[in-house]
Amino acid sequence: MTMPEQKKAVVPRLRFPEFRNAGPWEVKRLGDMCDMQAGSFIKASEIRLVPEAGLNPCYGGNGLRGYTKSFTHIGRFPLIGRQGAYSGNVQLAQGRFHATEHAVVVTPKQSTNIDFLFFLLIRGELSRLATGQAQPGLSVASLNSVSIPFPALPEQQKIADCLSSLDELIELQAKKLEALKAHKKGLMQQLFPREGETTPRLRFPEFRDAGPWEVKRLGEVACEFSDGDWIESKDQSPDGIRLIQTGNIGLGKFIDNTEKARFISEETFERLSCSEVFPGDLLISRLPDPAGRCCLIPNIGKRMITAVDCTIVRFDLKQAHPYFCLSYCQTDQYFKEVAARSAGSTRTRISRQNLADVRVPLPTLPEQQKIADCLSSLDELIELQAKKLEALKAHKKGLMQQLFPQEIDL
Repeated sequence: MTMPEQKKAVVPRLRFPEFRNAGPWEVKRLGDMCDMQAGSFIKASEIRLVPEAGLNPCYGGNGLRGYTKSFTHIGRFPLIGRQGAYSGNVQLAQGRFHATEHAVVVTPKQSTNIDFLFFLLIRGELSRLATGQAQPGLSVASLNSVSIPFPALPEQQKIADCLSSLDELIELQAKKLEALKAHKKGLMQQLFPREGETTPRLRFPEFRDAGPWEVKRLGEVACEFSDGDWIESKDQSPDGIRLIQTGNIGLGKFIDNTEKARFISEETFERLSCSEVFPGDLLISRLPDPAGRCCLIPNIGKRMITAVDCTIVRFDLKQAHPYFCLSYCQTDQYFKEVAARSAGSTRTRISRQNLADVRVPLPTLPEQQKIADCLSSLDELIELQAKKLEALKAHKKGLMQQLFPQEIDL
């Protein structure tokens, strides 16, 4: 926004009742509302990755870099990333900390609420002000000259309180999600045998006397164990049979990037003699990151194939329960073995044959079913909590678009 635009009435679309007749926000130079100064250089050798007594947080342009003995500030300050891919990134630092030269420390003046300013800077999407192509950057001078609308201090406080409360709720829900994930990980460590052992530490009562588990090769418990197809750009079409790519395979979950979906026609499927993927198949990415990650394929309402760097595993249901095997293929023990069987100096990958030789510990089918039911119930809780968290983040984003004027877009 340029300075001549100050005469235009600037008001947000959503306003708290007590401020609806308070008049328009006033457009001011950012440099008139706060002081901005880049942090201080620190040697990489002086930064520790793990917190220790006597060390202070060290912030760069992209957030926390580590911990160091020195400090540049005490208090609560918004920080703006000023160099590289994270130019314009905004974070809030508090307490005693060291800000590096890649971060601009923002000190509000008397008529500016620090939390309001923090949210205002986020809403302003300062990255759009970065200059330079190879190494984009933001200068303090360019930030000072930005014109941005401000309300009176009481309205700033009201907006800051509202958004800070939402942030607290988001943080609480994020902690709940992490606690669920940690609980699942700890439970899996108990439900599957340790490396070199054949019985788990935790067993459901009805299986405590069922004897040791059997160890089999992954390829041994599948009735189909094959790679996907080599599909070139010229083979693709606007619609038809869905091509499942490595990017669709997450850590135990299917990532349906519909906007990046690729397809081939029925004719191409026949011409290339493609291998069809069916709902319930396990797809394993043989490429990082990490190699060996996998997911069970849901019913997406279309026929499917997959890329050549994915392995299709269709389990022999008389030997192996798909969800049980999916769960095992998320353990540290599984990924450790995949890494040991992988090759490549710059980009490691695992061959289909080596993947087939990965060992899978198997109890009887009833016990597999019991473990699968337990872990799938936990996964449902985790998914529900993740959706709740995303909904809160979306609500906050929408609220910020309403609480700040459209004219804040720089």
